[in-house]
Amino acid sequence: MLAAQNFDAYRRAAENGHLDILHYLEEKSSAETLQDMIAEGNFYSFRYAAANKHFDVTNHLLSHASVFSYAEAHQYEYQQPHVTPFIENKLTELRARQQQMQARYQDAVFDVTSTEEAKLLFYIVRNLIRRNNAGLTEDLRYLLEIPSVKALAHTTELVNCCCRG
Repeated sequence: MLAAQNFDAYRRAAENGHLDILHYLEEKSSAETLQDMIAEGNFYSFRYAAANKHFDVTNHLLSHASVFSYAEAHQYEYQQPHVTPFIENKLTELRARQQQMQARYQDAVFDVTSTEEAKLLFYIVRNLIRRNNAGLTEDLRYLLEIPSVKALAHTTELVNCCCRG
């Protein structure tokens, strides 16, 4: 059912700004099906949500590492209106989560538990590096202090993707 007509329900929900429907369809999907839905039609869902200025939907979709990577590869279209604000919001959210955790557990080391989120944060690191802006150094250091992101920074596959530009 979810895969009917190349995930048409998911694509149309994104295109028309129905974030609640996206959440529902994602909950009903396996991890593999979710990745297929997201990438269907060369990231149709993201492209059309962006074209129709559904910022809540594009922000949600950017939280998926594959969508973020796609958007980052198309800087001209998506960097300023979507990627940069998403990164700023994500960093603010991460810092708030870290402060909440450290308020409860003073000596705890902040980390993300999801491999998908760690991969997303690594792609954000890649974006900050590619932007080559000294003003982003603090954000870059912050992300690289997160253990799961730091671990990804040492994997060959992901290191090589930073070298391409």
